Amino acid sequence: MRIIPAQLPEDGLRLTGKEPADLEEIHDDVEIDKVNPVNYDVLAQLVSGHLLVRGALKTRARLICARCGQVFSHTVTEPDFIAEREVADPHQPVDLTSEVRESILLALPTQPLCRATCRGLCPRCGSNLNREACRCPPVTAPRGGAFDGLALQ
Repeated sequence: MRIIPAQLPEDGLRLTGKEPADLEEIHDDVEIDKVNPVNYDVLAQLVSGHLLVRGALKTRARLICARCGQVFSHTVTEPDFIAEREVADPHQPVDLTSEVRESILLALPTQPLCRATCRGLCPRCGSNLNREACRCPPVTAPRGGAFDGLALQ
């Protein structure tokens, strides 16, 4: 999102549009398959030598479920987007792309789930428990677990 502060009226200007998200390069750290362009609806104002932009961001993202590994679609919104930059030359465009990307990244779920009741994968055979019941015998852990056999002196 590029804004030329000198073109803003005194009471600000409402801007709507789309901005590419370009978050695919971080997909090793976060379970992101693809993020659509970000829709923005913001009010841009020049206040005391600072560009102030407030509004809402919204996009659709294809995420990878943290439990079962399935790709699913999720709406990502940031209703309270705020960006502020000091303006040295009001005739030079101010690029807020990094602030838009950061806000969308922070609005993504930290543990994306395809649904709240996702059962995940069987730890033994790897079957997707949302689709089928696995035939693995149930694991019975001893009551004390790792503390069984611990001798206290």
